[in-house]
Amino acid sequence: MDAQPQSRQTKVPRGLARATREIAATLAGLVWSVVAHAQPAVGIVAVDVQKLFVSEAVNPNIGAIIHNIQSTFKLADQNNLPFFITFEATTKGDRSLASGLTLPHHQQTIIKTKYAATGLPSFAAMLRDWRVTNLIVLGSETDVCVLQTVLGLRVMGFQVALQSDGVFSSEPNVAPAVQRMTDAGVQLVDVVQIKSWIAKGSPLADSAVTTFPASSPVLQAVQNGAFSAALVLNRLDDEHLNDPGDPQMRAKLARLRELLLMAEWTQIPTYLVGADPARFQWPTALSQALGARALDAIKRRSWHPYADLRSQDYAQIVVAGSHDQAETIYRDFESRQIFAMKDSLIGRAPSASGAIPFTFKMFYYEMTTSVNASEWPSQDWVRDSPRFVPLMRPPQSLPPVQTP
Repeated sequence: MDAQPQSRQTKVPRGLARATREIAATLAGLVWSVVAHAQPAVGIVAVDVQKLFVSEAVNPNIGAIIHNIQSTFKLADQNNLPFFITFEATTKGDRSLASGLTLPHHQQTIIKTKYAATGLPSFAAMLRDWRVTNLIVLGSETDVCVLQTVLGLRVMGFQVALQSDGVFSSEPNVAPAVQRMTDAGVQLVDVVQIKSWIAKGSPLADSAVTTFPASSPVLQAVQNGAFSAALVLNRLDDEHLNDPGDPQMRAKLARLRELLLMAEWTQIPTYLVGADPARFQWPTALSQALGARALDAIKRRSWHPYADLRSQDYAQIVVAGSHDQAETIYRDFESRQIFAMKDSLIGRAPSASGAIPFTFKMFYYEMTTSVNASEWPSQDWVRDSPRFVPLMRPPQSLPPVQTP
C-alpha cells in the first residue's frame, strides 16, 4: 500500500521547541559578541541615569538631556556598540532607570557604591574583556560620578569623549569639572557628532594631551593610612575675606565654612599662609559664616606654617581662602598636582593659574569616595561623623555660585 501524503505538520515536542529557542538565542548572542569584540569599538558608558538624580537635577533642559541620552542608547542598540551602565547603590525604587529611557538589549549593568566606576575591579575587567579603546560617557552627576569615572578612564589609557548634551547635576556650577576633564584630554561631543562617528565606524581621534599624571587625578587624600594631599588656607583675614569686589563672596564663605569643618573632621594636614597658626585669630567674616556651634567644633586647629610645606612630599595640594597672591603658591609647587578650589577662593582670580580647577563639592566626594561609610578611606571619619555631619550642609544645597 502506497504511503499517504502528510496532511498536517509534524508536532515538535514542547520541551524540544523551548530548548531549540534557547540554543538559537545563545548562538545569536555569541555571534553578536564575536562581531562586537572584533571591532576597535567605540563603547558607551552611561553613569547613574537614575530617577533620583534626574529629580534633583538643576539643569533647566533636563527633558532634552534625557531625550539625547535615549538617542545615544538607541544608537548603541542599533549598532551593537559595547554598552556599560552603572547604577549607584541599587536598581530599585528611586534608584531605578529614569523614565523615558530604554536600555540596549545587550547592556552590561554595574551596581556601584564608589563614585568612580573605575574604582570597581569588575568594571575595569569588563572593559578589558570587550577590548574597547574609545569610550563615550554620559549621565550624572557631571561633577561627581561622571567626572571621577572619566578621569579614571583617562588614567587607564582610554580615549574618552563626554556627551556634553547628555550630562546633568544637582549643582549648577559644573564648569570647573568640565574644564578639568578637557584639561585631561577629554573631548566634548554632542549626540549629532556621536551619530556621525558611529556611521563612519571610526574610533575617536587621539587626544592632544599626550602626557598625563601617573597617579590618579582623582583626589585620594588617604592612601595606606597616610595623607597624600594637603590643604593650604591662603590669607584668612578680614582684609581678604570681606571683599565687596567679589559679588559671590557670601556664597564662597559658605563653602569655606564647610571646608574648614571637613578639614577638622578628616584631619587633613592644613597649612596657613599669611599668619602664624599659633596666634591665629578668627576673622569676623569667617566666624560669622561658621556660627558658634561650628566654631566650637573646630578645636584642634593644629595648622602648620606654610614654610613647613616645602619639606613635605604631598602629591596633591588644595588651595582655598583668598585669591590674593595665590599664584605664588601655584609656582612654589608647580611640580605637583595643585588644585584651586575656585568656589572657596575669594577675590579676583588670576587669568591663568596653571592649577587644576576644583570645587568644594568635588573635594567632598573625592575625599569620601563612596556612598558606603565602610568604604571611606578612614574609619576615623565614621567614628567622628556624629560630631561633624550634623553641622554640615550637603554640598549641592549651598548658595548658588558660578565660577569659570
